[in-house]
Amino acid sequence: DSIHKGIVKYFETTPPPGTLIAWLKQSKNQQASVGYVYESEPNNYSKTTAPYKKYTVKRGDTLSLIANQNRLTLQEIKSLNGLSSDRLRIGQGLKLPAG
Repeated sequence: DSIHKGIVKYFETTPPPGTLIAWLKQSKNQQASVGYVYESEPNNYSKTTAPYKKYTVKRGDTLSLIANQNRLTLQEIKSLNGLSSDRLRIGQGLKLPAG
């Protein structure tokens, strides 16, 4: 458990560039429009201030394709949007980091 906490703390303080955690940390510092910010425990996101863009699902889209195009993992995009499965519907809106 202490190893896990150490790893989490390390990635919170120095997240790899291009990851959701890095974006959330940057967004938290910018205090822009409504979105999601990471709160110290894994997979624990809460509504606060952070920029995001809306993506509308099109025919042929998959969650992994959208995640890859936006440099996110499946888990990051699912957590950001409160999804429990990988299934999408045409016309469904998704929140994605705006930068």
